[in-house]
Amino acid sequence: MAAISPLTPERDSVKSAKSTAKDEEIKMIIDTLNDAWDLRLPVPAKESPNKLHKSTEQSCVNLIKFLSYKEEIFLPVKSFREEALRLWKGWVVKPKADRDMLPEATRQKPYPVTSTERTQLLNLLYGRLKDEFEQLKAKNSFTPRTARSFNISFGDSFNKVDDSPVPFPTIPRPNRQDKRAREEPADDLGNGVKKVKTPAEVLSRKAPNSMLPPPRGRPPFRDNNGSRSADQSFDSVTTTTTNTSIFSRGPSFAASDYQNTQETIPDPNELLQTQEITPPVMIEEAAGGSHFSSDYGAGSSFEAMLREVVDTNAILRGSEVASESVDDVLSQDLMNVNVDVNMETLCEGINGEDALQERMSQVFPQLSPSVQNAPIGIAYEVTRVCQHTGTSMLNFDISTLDLTDYDSFWQSLKRIPSLKGKQFPEKSERSAWQATQGDFSRGSHAVILSGSLKTNNSTVTGPLFDFRLNPLRLDRAHRLGHRHGHHRFLEFDMPHLTGDKLPKAISGLPQDARNPVLGWLVDGKHMLFGRSWKPYHTKPRERKHRKRDDSKDDSETAHVVFFFAVDGNGIDLAPGPPSAGLTAQRLEIHELLETVRLIRKNDHQPYLKLFARTSLAVSRNSATVVLEPEQILYEDDIEYKGEVMTDGAGLISPSLAYKINDKLDLLHKPAGFQGRIGQAKGFWTVDWSKKSDPDWIRIYKSQCKWVRSKSVKNPDWHPCNRTFEVLKPSGPLKSADINLQFLPLLMDRASDRKQMKASLANLLEESLQRELDELLGAMDSGPALRKWTHERKSNFKERLKHGLVPFRGGSPITLEEELTMYLDAGFEPKKLRMVADLAKTLFDQQCNEMKKRLNITIRKSTYVYMVPDFWDVLEADEVFINFSEFSDDDSGCSDIVLDDVDVLVARSPAHFNSDIQKVKAVFKKELMRLKDVIVFPVKGNPSLANKLSGGDYDGDLAWLCWEPLLVDNFVNADPPKQPNLVREGYIHQDKTTYADLVKDLPAKKKLRTSHFLKESFAFNMQQSMLGIATSWKERVCYTDDSIATEKAVYLSTLLSSLVDQPKQGYTFTESDWTRFKEDEKIKSTFREPEYKKKDPIFKQNMPNVIDYLFWKVETEVEKCKIKFYAELPKDIPDWDGDLEKPYKWARAEEARARAEAITIDAEQTRAVVEWTTILNELQADLEAVKDSWSAFWHKQHGKADKSFSFSSKADLEPLSSSISNQNLIDHYERYQAIRPHASTQLTRSLLPDFCSETSQWALLKASAVFHYWKRASFPWAMAGNQLARLKAYAKSGGVLPHTLTPRMYVMYKPNNTYIKRARGEGVDSELDLHAAVGNVDELEAVENDG
Repeated sequence: MAAISPLTPERDSVKSAKSTAKDEEIKMIIDTLNDAWDLRLPVPAKESPNKLHKSTEQSCVNLIKFLSYKEEIFLPVKSFREEALRLWKGWVVKPKADRDMLPEATRQKPYPVTSTERTQLLNLLYGRLKDEFEQLKAKNSFTPRTARSFNISFGDSFNKVDDSPVPFPTIPRPNRQDKRAREEPADDLGNGVKKVKTPAEVLSRKAPNSMLPPPRGRPPFRDNNGSRSADQSFDSVTTTTTNTSIFSRGPSFAASDYQNTQETIPDPNELLQTQEITPPVMIEEAAGGSHFSSDYGAGSSFEAMLREVVDTNAILRGSEVASESVDDVLSQDLMNVNVDVNMETLCEGINGEDALQERMSQVFPQLSPSVQNAPIGIAYEVTRVCQHTGTSMLNFDISTLDLTDYDSFWQSLKRIPSLKGKQFPEKSERSAWQATQGDFSRGSHAVILSGSLKTNNSTVTGPLFDFRLNPLRLDRAHRLGHRHGHHRFLEFDMPHLTGDKLPKAISGLPQDARNPVLGWLVDGKHMLFGRSWKPYHTKPRERKHRKRDDSKDDSETAHVVFFFAVDGNGIDLAPGPPSAGLTAQRLEIHELLETVRLIRKNDHQPYLKLFARTSLAVSRNSATVVLEPEQILYEDDIEYKGEVMTDGAGLISPSLAYKINDKLDLLHKPAGFQGRIGQAKGFWTVDWSKKSDPDWIRIYKSQCKWVRSKSVKNPDWHPCNRTFEVLKPSGPLKSADINLQFLPLLMDRASDRKQMKASLANLLEESLQRELDELLGAMDSGPALRKWTHERKSNFKERLKHGLVPFRGGSPITLEEELTMYLDAGFEPKKLRMVADLAKTLFDQQCNEMKKRLNITIRKSTYVYMVPDFWDVLEADEVFINFSEFSDDDSGCSDIVLDDVDVLVARSPAHFNSDIQKVKAVFKKELMRLKDVIVFPVKGNPSLANKLSGGDYDGDLAWLCWEPLLVDNFVNADPPKQPNLVREGYIHQDKTTYADLVKDLPAKKKLRTSHFLKESFAFNMQQSMLGIATSWKERVCYTDDSIATEKAVYLSTLLSSLVDQPKQGYTFTESDWTRFKEDEKIKSTFREPEYKKKDPIFKQNMPNVIDYLFWKVETEVEKCKIKFYAELPKDIPDWDGDLEKPYKWARAEEARARAEAITIDAEQTRAVVEWTTILNELQADLEAVKDSWSAFWHKQHGKADKSFSFSSKADLEPLSSSISNQNLIDHYERYQAIRPHASTQLTRSLLPDFCSETSQWALLKASAVFHYWKRASFPWAMAGNQLARLKAYAKSGGVLPHTLTPRMYVMYKPNNTYIKRARGEGVDSELDLHAAVGNVDELEAVENDG
């Protein structure tokens, strides 16, 4: 059969189908080199090589294409990168070198270079590529089939490798006198004849990769039977020696092994052509005769090329190309390499592990010496900004930065040439920045260094993870930070690294290549901020707001990985006590973990449980009192019929409780504290029966999570391990929203299901109506609205953390704080539309929250800490509760006594129908000092706590309800018999102890710790099936209309087990889940709950209680909104004369001076000109910012700026993820920069050097912006603080308004008594009294599971 021309439709279709992936791969390599080094390599062209401009750049591209096809591109590129970086570092540190002379476009590159330097780099790249090409050429010999294609017969010995020398074309060296031959791209290709290496020699060269995984796909091609293509005759493979067309038929793979597909391969000789290379050369045929290319250069025919580059020794072995059929035919389009290869090919096969290591080595950016040696806070912020803007830091010099304060530092960053004009990230908290100037702490809070490492799916050659840093922030500190310095700890959100469902960039790796990722993570020393960081712990990332919509994939940030700085900038290498400042002692990770717990004392524990216990040392808390060893008492637990009744509970003396109170600055006396100390965790109750005792704490056996050294001289008894750390104290309680999980249980245990459904609907309607009435009443006065805002949207935690109200732009960062600021200043909700709009927005948010989350506030219910009856005065099924202050009706009286009253108790999560229990609340005088906790009996089997979904006393919250509509209609259920899912084979449990885990390893702590961490990270960084199984169970119970079927019990047992998965060592993968749900006992069909659908349709008569209540809440909320808007005045003004007074006064001064200037001297004339100039320039400057703001607003919202509610304030998303917030900051900075253009006596009096925020200029500017744009959000976004100050001055009646510092202001809350009296007795409602408040709402009682 005649050979098929490469240009026939058959050839063209195969070619186009196979070209895309390889073209993309080659383009990505070239783009990466260009982006990093500004090499300006041309885009791979489709023209024939003889039509292309011969240059160094083009030769590099040709070589890249050829080596990429042969899967040999990675090593030369890596070698180039390493050598180029070494060269570049030498260039950038030259004395008196001026890098700012670089062109602007070049300066933005990660490695900016001059023209001369670019030439050096191009020649370096060319040399590395050419060297690899030479090695590739030298190591190959003929395959049997190749020999047949050249009419060479091996007879019976067709498997013998021909290792005889093969002539290679010689290219004359240009006659040049250049001494720097390395910088010249067109070097000779070698005049000698190189011997083709034998298989043994080739294998020896491949030895370093001998541990790589076996080849994927099909094995390398073979021709053991001398088979040939079905369409190939012996005549067709005979090579002619004269007039051979470049369209000649080349050899194909045997049809028995591969499909007869064809690919074009670049001619190796043309890859090396540059402007200096002399074209035509004669090629001597091995079998005699010669072949001359009539078109250009040596090797333009496929036959000549194939003599030099063949695949006898399987260059492609193990690569994706080896699994595909490739017909080695050279088409006229020699430059277009078409190989059917996956884009991941570059990182697989022979060089796969090296490629992976290279990608991981690129994760963290390289910093200049200036940044590496900078204080950690400065280095952190510089790195964060440069990463966000994509700016290289290799030549960053911090000496040009203004470190006077954070704002000055930020502005000086913006003046850096490489950063100028770029979009900056969100600013860090000022309080956090200030703390970095000291010991990184502020009270009980510490600076948090954090970020994310998300998988990089955009490239196969770039960093494996996309590195980002979060703004500096303050949060409560942890034990290890107190002991070793908060500046040495770093946290990264990371994706799953093991398991079934992994991010694309990791799931695409070979299965055995994922271990190197864990090895890199655990054993690698990750350089950042001039320090070497290593991980020591990981745990699931907590979701701040749980949502019913589980469709959003959060696998990219599923885990928090904790890193520790082992050495580097500010860390001493020598052992010994930390020196002054932030300098600390060098510690390896195994030494760090020894400061948590002693391995030698605890190697009998399951290693996974031991790993999970490290979380005690990184839990955020408030450190209080340091106890002496003799004050720490250890006790055995109270047991009843073999069951521990005090699991997680302990006692402290009253004197110690008072000291803890003082440390926390609490104004109430808690009954106990959820906390940590040393190896113990739990809830410690104050034993008021020991009032005269000194300080002591009793730790019970169940509270201890590891064994402590008995010698108090051991470092295990360090003061940090003897400090009582408080997570939360008990405190005054409030009415709770019912957990959505409780609704099916209430319906299941109702004696009258219809009545229970109606009762829940009535309670919902009552809750909504009460909310509406309170808001409508609050709209009548500022103090009442302030009270409503405080009760619904308290920001006490944020205030406490920052020590002030955080601002964004000219107004507080949250909507409720913004409204509070304006109310405090004297604005009235019905007298200014802006304030009314803020109140309406808050009300709409509240309504939407109710509709989405079904928040039913049951007044006669609360969430409360559970404690055991250490004094043994309660009988089984009795509880005790005593309120310090609680009102469950409209009277407001705190006189609730629950004695001989049936109540419901439950705990979240609730799965079984026995997880809600009806018990009797009784009053016991022995317990009356215990307020705001619920006391459970130490009798009964199982214990009451255990009945509530396996609860204990280490800080669990109980839902307590005494609402008769629910309690009287409830019947208890006994706990069901739960199946043993481990014994039945559904769940696998790893009980391997630490000792067994490391017994076969050398007795080196560093090595054993590394193995322990890698195994623990691999187990903990896999996807949990808890969420999927929970959703499945919800659907099954919805369809069956029951939570008590056998299927429901199995599913509930599974969920209970998965909650304890990390510390119990349970493994339950996706394949386990598939097998589990296919079991006949569990297998079922189900319907999607209506309330889980994206666009649900709720109706009145829906049988499911949750569907029905969603219909009810939608109906009632809409009624409430109609009523609320109907009762608001229609003509609330948007103008406030008090805010325009300063600007109008200034214009009046200008007019007065102008009038007087007619008859008075030149001095007065100058005053007229000065006032006119100042005000006109101010107006023009404001208009410029406003025009930009209006354009942004219209683009963002699709309408003009005529609304007072800035939409981005409705959420608390980070600024870096919100275009609106970033634009607000940019415009605010432009607004702040507006100042008088000239320095005169008048302007200096308006704007002194101090207190620019409160200067007369700032107030005048605020008044002017309100004067011109009073109906827009612009004045409030830019100058809300100054407008509030103007209002406060105006409403104070000639008396200066009360002055408060930010740290004092955050303490205050509305006084309910005063507000009621002001309404009833006609007291001036514009005054606003404040009462000091302690930690009233610190306990977050409501768990949002909706």
